[in-house]
Amino acid sequence: MLLPTLETPEIDHRDVAFSTPWFELIAKRPSGQTAPHYSIGTCDYVSIFAVTAEGAFPLVRQFRPAVEESTLELPSGHVDKGDTPGEAARKELLEETGYVADEMILVAKLAPDTGRLGNRM
Repeated sequence: MLLPTLETPEIDHRDVAFSTPWFELIAKRPSGQTAPHYSIGTCDYVSIFAVTAEGAFPLVRQFRPAVEESTLELPSGHVDKGDTPGEAARKELLEETGYVADEMILVAKLAPDTGRLGNRM
């Protein structure tokens, strides 16, 4: 059974509703809709799943104001302008754990939250 083809609406209007150094709140109005859809525009970022020579997985504990607690996470960070994701991953791993990567393998390119975020991971 074939599914019906869905029509993809165009974005008729796009406006930055709010801006900070870290992100922009973008109001987008799809064709045929009167109310805007809000999304967050921010830098792409990388997360690194590293394995040491001893077989350990370095993690980082950080306080995160968004969830109001300390979390245990993979080393991660934004991709700075002019850097490739691979360069950013190497920098973040070194900055956050002190480890230097001997080899890098791209596992995936993801859109972490297509409902609200416009960046890639």
